[in-house]
Amino acid sequence: MHALAQHLNGKFAAAHPEFVWFDWMALGPKDQLAEQLIAGKESAFYGSFYQAAKGGAIDKAESDAYIAAYSKPGRTHAGLEYYRQKPIGDKAIDAMIAKDGKLTVPILALGGEDSMGASVGTMMSRVAANVTADVVPGADHWVLDENHDYVLASLRKLLTR
Repeated sequence: MHALAQHLNGKFAAAHPEFVWFDWMALGPKDQLAEQLIAGKESAFYGSFYQAAKGGAIDKAESDAYIAAYSKPGRTHAGLEYYRQKPIGDKAIDAMIAKDGKLTVPILALGGEDSMGASVGTMMSRVAANVTADVVPGADHWVLDENHDYVLASLRKLLTR
């Protein structure tokens, strides 16, 4: 298994919340270094986490489609730009909360047992007052693909309250 996939699997994210490698890819060195490192190696890069997820919770056809989409010119850059906007978005969220308060609609915050777990609920509590948080057993990052029965049961519970 690829070394990056080994780091992503198991409980690495939960054990090392301070290590967000993807943030480094997006926010680290400037001049599109991440894009240069990934270019031409999209299959290895994206495959290291799509295809390694829980031994194939995301099936090969689906992961191949993701990889093909991100392999097109400009797609990796666009994907990383989403994360590069985080500091701007965080400031805008803080301003909205200061002006209007937190969201009051019910929020379901699910984190994978082998990934971000309960921290997803903590993150959502920053912006919402009515958060139901739960940890999806046997799931990593792709909670719906990895334990769809649990996710759907949690959603049904929230919607019938």
